[in-house]
This record gives sequence, structure tokens and C-alpha cells, in this order.
Amino acid sequence: MMTGLDDRGRLLPGTVVRSRAGRDRGHIYIVIEDDGVERVIIADGATRGLMNTKKKNRKHLRVIGCALPASAFDDVMRDTPCVRERDTMIRKLLNPFQKR
Repeated sequence: MMTGLDDRGRLLPGTVVRSRAGRDRGHIYIVIEDDGVERVIIADGATRGLMNTKKKNRKHLRVIGCALPASAFDDVMRDTPCVRERDTMIRKLLNPFQKR
């Protein structure tokens, strides 16, 4: 599913989004988790790593692509033991979307 949404309209992990509002407007993030109500947990691997994720209102995000399918993203996150390595992986996944 390349839309980045599941059948209930939640953002899937591994979906790449751009911030539409706030101080971080225009910044690219990857979805880590969606609470199913209104907040999405996002990270960029640099200023917002996995130890310092950001909660953002779903209305303030625009889907721009899918870095990895949700199941593959979950597998990679689970198989990578170190948080710093996960942040590096997130930066590498987001790199192609930064140039758009």
C-alpha cells in the first residue's frame, strides 16, 4: 500500500510526511507511530531522533511518500539494536525525499 494509510485512515510506520504548520513547517519526517485519534509520532533521525520524537497533529502533516512498507520498517527497527544506528537509518531513508 503506497498511500501510507491503513484501512482506518491511520498513517503507517515508514510513511514520509512533510510538516504543513508550526515552526517546523516544510520539514521532512518519517512516521514512527500513529495513535489512531489525532496525534502522530514522527522523527527525522537528526534533530528529532528516536529518543526525542515529536508528537504532531495529523492535520498538520502531508504525506509525500513511503520510505518502506510498514512491515519492513517495523522489522528494520526491531532488528537494529542501537538507537544511534536507527537514527542513522532514518536519515538515510529520508535523504531521497530531502531533495524534492
